[in-house]
Amino acid sequence: MAVRDGRDEWRKRRFYQKPRQQAAGRQSFAVIHQDDDILCVAKPGDMLVNMGRDDELTLQHHVRKHVPRSKAKDAVDASAVHRLDRHTSGLVLFGRTQRALEALHEMIRRGEIEKYYAVLTCGVPREREGEIDAPLEEHGEVRGRRVRVSDDDDAMEALTHYKVEERWGDIALLNVRIFTGRSHQIRVHLAHINCPVAGDKVYGDKAGNRYLREKMSLDRQFLHAKRLVFTHPFTGKRMDLTAKLPKELANVLKKLGDTEKANQK
Repeated sequence: MAVRDGRDEWRKRRFYQKPRQQAAGRQSFAVIHQDDDILCVAKPGDMLVNMGRDDELTLQHHVRKHVPRSKAKDAVDASAVHRLDRHTSGLVLFGRTQRALEALHEMIRRGEIEKYYAVLTCGVPREREGEIDAPLEEHGEVRGRRVRVSDDDDAMEALTHYKVEERWGDIALLNVRIFTGRSHQIRVHLAHINCPVAGDKVYGDKAGNRYLREKMSLDRQFLHAKRLVFTHPFTGKRMDLTAKLPKELANVLKKLGDTEKANQK
């Protein structure tokens, strides 16, 4: 009984720490677009978007610390309207007003925000361009939860389009667009066609990951949300927002190219 109470007290102390007070330091993200209603930032590849455990800092904490609150009448604390996996870098949209949060969530529900990703794969798709239309479902315990392709009636529809941009032997760089926003969608869909995301420790290829880690210095999954396209819900302007590859991913591509050139000599 005493041990359980001690653990509960320890958990309480951790839970009630205030992450924003601990967020001193440099800004960890790049602002891509900002207006009174909408904010778009580029997330680094080692951070949760929101809902971190206990006192863990998230992108949302950093945004609220470093970006001043909107001066609009219905301003709210900036809140992410979609997520990326912890080890996925790239663009994340935030609502800065209540009307923006409602509008962006509705646009996402209707599929009115186009999402594009740069993805390196261990394996090359058979077709240069194609679609993966395969329902997904979650399985396993909460902390070890994974996603898989499933034909069950309660599985969620999921559609992914890909195009091969470049290849180096059995490694390919894809331009991927998702038409649904399921958890782990790109990672599971590409693994389903035997072209798992490079560096993916859950659904990836161990031998391929080891080679890319040791020879190309890839220490995380190569998955980057590079482009968002949508119509601004209030100005009507066509928004085409982009984020370049982080340095650590760009360096991997350079090393792949240099290695291929050396092998051709």
